[in-house]
Amino acid sequence: MIKAIVERNEAGEITGFTLTGHAGYAPEGEDIVCAAVSMLAINAVNSVEKFTGAKCETEGDEQEGGRLSFHVQEVHSPMERHDVSLLLRSLLFGLRCVEMAYEGTIEIFDEGGRKE
Repeated sequence: MIKAIVERNEAGEITGFTLTGHAGYAPEGEDIVCAAVSMLAINAVNSVEKFTGAKCETEGDEQEGGRLSFHVQEVHSPMERHDVSLLLRSLLFGLRCVEMAYEGTIEIFDEGGRKE
């Protein structure tokens, strides 16, 4: 199962996420759920980096069950904060759609471990 941990700031805005694990929906290389989640996450990371000036940190490791972490470290304006928030909320929306369509393949939690 994929575990998605969503990180938020004091205002409740999403500031990062960590994805770990594999969906287990199909054999490796054929798993459409893993492909969908990977595409959503990579698109979110690339979009934040391309369309905003936010300073971010990304770490990935395909070993040990797969892992991708993304953290926004600095934003420079209210408009940039809005854009980053919108892109990361879009990621969360996509992950929730996958969670509903393919039950038992992904769980989404906030940074406190509470189910999102």
